Amino acid sequence: MGAEAYNLVLAPPVEKRLHSWRTEVGARLSALEASSTLTIESLQSDDVFIDVMVKASQIAVSTHAAEKLEALRNAVINSALGIDIDSARQQLFLRYVDELTPIHLQVLRFMQNTEAGSIAAGVPPRSIVVAGSLLHVIKDAFPALVKDEGFVKVIQSDLDTRGLIASLGRGFASRDNRMTTSHGDAFLAFVSRPATEFNEAATT
Repeated sequence: MGAEAYNLVLAPPVEKRLHSWRTEVGARLSALEASSTLTIESLQSDDVFIDVMVKASQIAVSTHAAEKLEALRNAVINSALGIDIDSARQQLFLRYVDELTPIHLQVLRFMQNTEAGSIAAGVPPRSIVVAGSLLHVIKDAFPALVKDEGFVKVIQSDLDTRGLIASLGRGFASRDNRMTTSHGDAFLAFVSRPATEFNEAATT
């Protein structure tokens, strides 16, 4: 009886999530095939892509977060397009998406270009000082986080231990308003919408 109740509660929403995931990813792959960017047949024999598709699908049904789902869809498409990231790192980056929260991803994107991020947030760009506090760097763009310095420190630690940000002691090393490492830049490229799709959209 207990197992039956469990299935009644969980099965419908999981199936709904899986159906939505399949539909959205399938539509984007079909659009790329229609534009002769790739072929579905070639993907069927691409083991790296299949690995990514399976793993991303597993993660997708375990989250309702729109930003994480978009990151997973983008990862699948980038893998299908043959992004220059080896198979091991593609799997590692999928694990990051699974482990991190949407706010982690937002902060990381901001840290990749703090000047643009500040402008997008409608606040004056803040000069970044080497070894400056993360709290000071992001407080204008993410004012809600300032109220929870402990959470900010967790975000800092999570991004730092994964090698996604360039840390220096308790602060950060900035390179032209960029506080991400090459590893962090590769991760963001993997989970961002590829330029190919933007170009296709512009020509239709």
